[in-house]
Amino acid sequence: MIMHPSARTAGFSIIEFVVVIVLIGVLAAVALPRFIDTEDDARQAALATMRGTLIDAAALINAQARIEGLGEGSGSITVTGATIALHSGYPVSHWMQAVRYMVNQDTVVWTPAGTVCEATWCARGNQTSLAGAPPVTGRAAKIWPRGYAWGDRCGVYYINNENGEPPLVGILDADC
Repeated sequence: MIMHPSARTAGFSIIEFVVVIVLIGVLAAVALPRFIDTEDDARQAALATMRGTLIDAAALINAQARIEGLGEGSGSITVTGATIALHSGYPVSHWMQAVRYMVNQDTVVWTPAGTVCEATWCARGNQTSLAGAPPVTGRAAKIWPRGYAWGDRCGVYYINNENGEPPLVGILDADC
């Protein structure tokens, strides 16, 4: 059978194939980093949510403490069956005496300092210093996500000042 020069066979030429591969590579180079950044965005959102939880819980406990006349000095109140230790009307930064009640204690686990968190969230409290946070004038607690340790600057801190000022609650994300 003789083919005419105008007749074409089905399929891609090598040039068309190379062009398609190059286009797929360019799309992957542009789109892939956006998908990778979603993990960082999700971690930042989780830290912001935990910070908000601590701020809201401290405000609610402080309001109840003031109603009960416990706005100054040390004391404790009972909230939903839990006894929460106070200083200046705010929850102390002690894990067992207050912070665990401020967050869902079923999903946050107390963790030794050198241990990498294997739960969804880990925590420590009653600390006198905290890497990356403002100076601690009272006691500090920190809650951090899975895959990080106490010494990493990744988590949310709660500092109850001994001078009566409201607690400091912030996010550490330098190592996240």
